[in-house]
Amino acid sequence: MELFYRKEGSGSPIVIVHGLYGSSDNWLNIGKHLAEKHTVYMIDQRNHGRSPFSNSHTFNDMRDDLNEFFEKHKIEKATLLGHSMGGKVAMWLAYDFPEKVEKLVIADIAPKDYLLLKEDSQFYLHQNILLAMQEIDFSKIKSRMEVDDFMSQKIDDDRICQFLLKNVAKDKTNNQYKWRVNAKVLYDHLDEIVSGVNKNGLTNVPQ
Repeated sequence: MELFYRKEGSGSPIVIVHGLYGSSDNWLNIGKHLAEKHTVYMIDQRNHGRSPFSNSHTFNDMRDDLNEFFEKHKIEKATLLGHSMGGKVAMWLAYDFPEKVEKLVIADIAPKDYLLLKEDSQFYLHQNILLAMQEIDFSKIKSRMEVDDFMSQKIDDDRICQFLLKNVAKDKTNNQYKWRVNAKVLYDHLDEIVSGVNKNGLTNVPQ
């Protein structure tokens, strides 16, 4: 898959992989700071940002997308920084292609099955968010404020709502607002996103 990306700086490469509902935009400030000494690649993962939508959203998919990105941009070895869902993607690449990872930096996620550990509040939070995102009728939306009002009725956390609003964009084909995340596919694959663990890399790690 041809992933959208942003590139800053020069020097040894750093690849940044965002989390659920995120995009390369979220990492611009940190990326520019790191770019003072490194070549920084900030990608949009599939079904997020400006990258293509797909009917599949597994960690195998995202690992393969990332591996393909390394190959396409001739990145032999890089420091890999992954946040949340992107952290698990980074782990999967490191497990299966260790020769490509100079250093691994993981934020806000662990290599474990969160549902298996009875941490299901995260699952239901995301389920509620993704259902709300699918319910909004953009044909009737005239402003970003209306999106904010709708989401605020469904989600009782202003910080989450403000973060989600970063995914609202105008569709140039019909001039309507739209989500820059594929909410339906993310909802369909939510079990995988929350619980997915690369068993090949964790044979000796207790779950």
